[in-house]
Amino acid sequence: MCICLLGFSGAMCETAVPVVPGAFNQTVVIDVVVGENYDEAYDNPTSDEYKGFVNRFVTKMRPKYEGVPHFKYLNVTGLSRADPASTFDRTALEIREAKAAAFHFKASTDNVKVSHDVVLEVNNGNQAEQYQEGFKKVKEILEDLKGSNDITGFTATEKDLDMKGLCENALRGSGIAEYFSPYQLKNDTIVCRSRCDREHLETIQCHNGGICNIYKALGEICICRNVNDTWYLGEDCNFPIQKVAFYAGLSVTLAVLLVAVVTLVAYAVVSKHKHTKKKDMKQKLVNQWLDDDYEWTRAASPIGQHGAKNGSIMHRNQQTPFTYGSNRSNPTERMPQNQHRQDSFFPNPGYAEPAISPPPNMDFWFNLPMRTVRPETRGSWDV
Repeated sequence: MCICLLGFSGAMCETAVPVVPGAFNQTVVIDVVVGENYDEAYDNPTSDEYKGFVNRFVTKMRPKYEGVPHFKYLNVTGLSRADPASTFDRTALEIREAKAAAFHFKASTDNVKVSHDVVLEVNNGNQAEQYQEGFKKVKEILEDLKGSNDITGFTATEKDLDMKGLCENALRGSGIAEYFSPYQLKNDTIVCRSRCDREHLETIQCHNGGICNIYKALGEICICRNVNDTWYLGEDCNFPIQKVAFYAGLSVTLAVLLVAVVTLVAYAVVSKHKHTKKKDMKQKLVNQWLDDDYEWTRAASPIGQHGAKNGSIMHRNQQTPFTYGSNRSNPTERMPQNQHRQDSFFPNPGYAEPAISPPPNMDFWFNLPMRTVRPETRGSWDV
């Protein structure tokens, strides 16, 4: 059975076993016409006249109904006017007899129609058979009373069973009756099922070992297992995530991202440094190329004099160089020892073109061999 725990923050039903009501009440609805003058005071249910009539009717009819199988109690639901010639019978002969009886006794007055219920207590499982047995007995009793001066007519109507109300009555006071729906089995047994029941049309299926519970004011909820170690993304315990594995994976992912970021930053810094160094070197080479030094050697004495050699190339430590095209000289540069000597004659000192050697008797006081000093160019791999 379904065990519901009360007294906490809400009622909780821990199993999906349906609730099976036991014996329950089922009603036969009856209207009878009593051959008695209708009093205006009957319009007020709180009047003494109304209450007195009801007490007299119950006192007279209860013993009659106690012979009905499964009879439980009689309940008067209201009083109303009824025409003296009115009848609930269907045959023309009975109608004429009712009119004649009404005319003979109270032709000028209205009768009283009493609406009341005869409540039967039937057992779950064979309630239909027990109800039909009691209904037939009620009709027999009213037929026997119809011929008297008190009952002039009647109607007896079967009332359909309210199975939803039956489940509410069976779970009254639990606070969770609204979450149960009635179902009728093949043997006419009525059961009340919640959505935690697999036989329910809208059943809730809890996965990964979860248990469906019913909470007051919340309804059916899946209670998942190992909630301290596992997260569940679905309401029915679907999509479990292990906390340890999640944290481990998150840590590894963050570590990989950190290494990747550090690597990218280091690569960017090194690449930028190389690019800057290469750019500076290119700029330096360009500047050095633009500032090419043209060095002119000067003889220590005129040609033909003692200490001077015609056409010889003087070293820097023997003569003062003259630089053309620049405001600065490069004293570290050294003229090569084996460079071919040329005696040049320059009509224009701005050109470094070789000329015909002067005659021996020409008195030049300096030799004009020229050397162009250019920067040494290196490739990126040499750097």
